[in-house]
Amino acid sequence: MDFRLTEEEISLREQIASFARREVPEDWEAGFEYEEYCPEHWPVTRQMARKLAAQGWLGMGWSEAYGGTNRSVMSQLIFYEEAVYHRIPAYDMGIGGVSNVGALLALYGTEEQKKERLVRLAKGTEFWCIGYSEPDAGSDLRSLSSQAIASDNGFVINGSKIWTSAAQAADWCWLLARVGADTAKNRGLTIFLVNMKSIGITVSPINDICGFPSFNQVYFDNVFVEKANVLGEVGKGWDYMPVLLFLERTFQAGASIARARRLLDDTVNYLRNYSLPACRNRELIRHRLAGLKVEIEVGRLAAYRAAWFKQRGLMPESVASTARVYSSRIEQGTARTIMGVLGLFGQLKGESPHSRLRGAAEHLYLCSLSDSILGGTTQIQKNIIALRGLGLPR
Repeated sequence: MDFRLTEEEISLREQIASFARREVPEDWEAGFEYEEYCPEHWPVTRQMARKLAAQGWLGMGWSEAYGGTNRSVMSQLIFYEEAVYHRIPAYDMGIGGVSNVGALLALYGTEEQKKERLVRLAKGTEFWCIGYSEPDAGSDLRSLSSQAIASDNGFVINGSKIWTSAAQAADWCWLLARVGADTAKNRGLTIFLVNMKSIGITVSPINDICGFPSFNQVYFDNVFVEKANVLGEVGKGWDYMPVLLFLERTFQAGASIARARRLLDDTVNYLRNYSLPACRNRELIRHRLAGLKVEIEVGRLAAYRAAWFKQRGLMPESVASTARVYSSRIEQGTARTIMGVLGLFGQLKGESPHSRLRGAAEHLYLCSLSDSILGGTTQIQKNIIALRGLGLPR
């Protein structure tokens, strides 16, 4: 593959940077994880969604008939990583609203679903959350127990989901639940488009390690969902997951690398204007930061490689998993290394008058801990690489 970007892709990157300088508030602190969907940041996030929509960036993955601009997967990834780098809120319209929900609706949604949901996503008026994980399901998504029972003109759903980021702000939920009592794990799994204002839904916030209520547990108590809000065929939800997981891991890899790149760039700019104590070895620190720069670029190219495959209609699972495993390691390693470079001051939160980089290193260090779990644990990803990428025996 050719790793060079096209003129159009380079221009897109420059446009996003210019937009960020113009539109993102100077005192904006959110953007490392999902704080933009917490109450104190929510008004800015909603305003930014409309501005991103006006640029035509939210719907670039689907056709003009549904409000999109029909641009390449690589362009979508560039938008994703640059939005994360510049800490632009609402770039994914919730969690996976654009990168996952929009992509799957464009492929498998009904005409009505596309006209309703895709158009609203492209306009920046509808936010989404993802209902996958459950309290007792662990890392095996196929073991979920939320039940959807057929009813007149629809289904009645009972169960709960946990770690549902942005659920407190989302308008809709992309929900995976089980229809029927088939004992085979992947049988009966069905994807539902659930209006979060439906009767019977309760959202209970959970503070993350940084103290933000970005996680939630969502309870479904006899929640009715119309048949029109089923994605594809009933019971065939697992058949659609390979595409979704490939995209999810690719875009997550791009986001992780972008966060690491931003912290590294901010640190380098800071150190250029700051005299380290005499006891610190400046040459050693320079070499450490240079090593991070190389690793970050490798991670970036790993994500680009996955997008390159997807653009050609190929989705080898090991390629996306490789990008995801490597990117999570790099994000965590970058935060850890820069915490060491900044010394004890790097451990202080942003509100401290003695903090460095407004507490960015400490913040990313804590937030990146979940990177080894998001989109499938590192252990699961390594199994995929070994079995389906390298052909190793179980």
